[in-house]
Amino acid sequence: MDYVDEIKNKLSIVDLVSQYVQLKKAGRNFKGLCPFHNEKTPSFIVSPEKGIAYCFGCHKGGDIFKFIQEVEGVEFHEALTILADKANVKIERSAFSSKKSKERKNQKEVLYAIHQKTLNFFKDQLLNTENGKKVLKYLENRDVTKDMAKVFDLGFAPDSFDSLYKYLLKEGFKKEEIFLAGVVSSKDFKHANVYDKFRGRLIFPIFDNFSKCIAFTGRALQKELLEQKKTAKYLNSPESLIYNKSKVLYGLNLAKQEIKKNDFVLVVEGNMDVIASYFADLKNVVASSGTALTEYQLKELSKFTKNIYFCFDSDDAGIDATLRAVSLASKLELNIKIVTLKGAKDPADFIKENSKEDFHEAVNGAKYFLDYFLEKFISENDITQSLGVKKVIELFLPLLRDVRSSVERDFYFEKLASRLKVRVDSLYEDFKKLKEDSFQLKPEKVKVEDEQKDKISVDGYLMGLLYQYPEVFLDIIDRLKSLDLNKKYSNIINVLIEGYDKSSGRFKSKESLSEKLSDNEAGLLDFLSLYAESKNQDFDFNVIKEEVEKIIDKISVNQYILSKNKIIEEMNKARENGDLDLHKKLFEEYSKIISKD
Repeated sequence: MDYVDEIKNKLSIVDLVSQYVQLKKAGRNFKGLCPFHNEKTPSFIVSPEKGIAYCFGCHKGGDIFKFIQEVEGVEFHEALTILADKANVKIERSAFSSKKSKERKNQKEVLYAIHQKTLNFFKDQLLNTENGKKVLKYLENRDVTKDMAKVFDLGFAPDSFDSLYKYLLKEGFKKEEIFLAGVVSSKDFKHANVYDKFRGRLIFPIFDNFSKCIAFTGRALQKELLEQKKTAKYLNSPESLIYNKSKVLYGLNLAKQEIKKNDFVLVVEGNMDVIASYFADLKNVVASSGTALTEYQLKELSKFTKNIYFCFDSDDAGIDATLRAVSLASKLELNIKIVTLKGAKDPADFIKENSKEDFHEAVNGAKYFLDYFLEKFISENDITQSLGVKKVIELFLPLLRDVRSSVERDFYFEKLASRLKVRVDSLYEDFKKLKEDSFQLKPEKVKVEDEQKDKISVDGYLMGLLYQYPEVFLDIIDRLKSLDLNKKYSNIINVLIEGYDKSSGRFKSKESLSEKLSDNEAGLLDFLSLYAESKNQDFDFNVIKEEVEKIIDKISVNQYILSKNKIIEEMNKARENGDLDLHKKLFEEYSKIISKD
């Protein structure tokens, strides 16, 4: 027996989860409010039989190890240590990971160590050197005090060829490790001529959510250096094992609790905007650090609040960035507002010229994004002229495309029509054209993955039902063989069919099924059957059988639609390529298919 099995045998998942969640009995399982996200209706289920704790709302959880990883925010080896202590199981620290995972873990630890040492070096250069004093003076001119610099761990990279590199070598790190961290560079392939990546720059360290330093942004300080050497104003660390720029938000490690407390987050563009806002007593602030905001970053913020306030630069680039961010946030159904700072390009400039109270008043006066852009587009165009009206419509209607609520869309159609003095039905016609191309057939939408409310695919739900309720298997086994299921379920369905005993209406042995499934497939099947059980535990055999038949019908219809879509795509491609003979042939084939509808 290995450590994992020994720990699982000694610890009850119900007892473990009860330390974090108040559970109530629900049939053979237990139910409670999810510890991973805020909810009013319990969607977190614990199955003592399957050894799984899972939330079907936010899709987090798993066995006791995965649960601890999620709830404590730790990696597997740390979860193993925590659970081993709870189970009184003594383990050899080197025994619980494969060679590959240990190497990766060790590599990450080295990168964390290098970044921490590099951070210490930069901070020392800022606080304890003559050139550092000049940088502190520069910061003071931008209203950033020495104490503020300490809170954000700001540093200074001296204008030296390789002082950091030599320092890290003395600290015991190898050349290859230092290169992996991205804090040095070389112009030759063999890395013989090594030099510091950051030189003559103000340093903003970037931290992960657990306040571990993972990267740096360096701001050039000498204008003559920018002009003569054409050095970039900002220089960023490359991506690494510990740093993915599309997943990190500057300042989130300091802002998490304040975001929860205030139930909104102010998203700005620059690092200095975060620092200025923080010391204007608005600490629920993060920055996209000069890169385009990503869906992942917005999802990360949505763990703490659904209310997003954007305050990007007021120039054209900032407006474009705001529009892109608004589109992403709308698709995620977040509540979006726009902050306007009159007479300033960004929060840092506004706070420098105004009081803290003025800044808070501006943030509190943030406008709902549709109202903000409607007023902006109207103010920038002459709506007494047809060209101005047309321009406003062209700019504003795309914003409604990502709005999920038809009621909200109707409200803003009416509002736009009233402001522009045009007919609402003409706006609907223009809006329809945004989504349609009248010269091409459009493939029909097939809601396979999002069919269930909890975002469990139809195919997955079917697998769970069959495994949990094998008695319904017999009457539909022949229909199952003809289904074209998602590839990730193909082996599972074959194993279920082969392992089914028609005479008993049961699977021959769940152990024998597990032997023919990979660990991932076996775990997935347990999870899907738990979902199926949670949805159907109050129903009798006939209701469950009817549910299975409905799902099979749905999958069959989807397969039929997909086959039509494939021909439509081929027809459109043939027309684009000017192949009229092929187009005619495909159209005839398409006509035969739809004649059966």
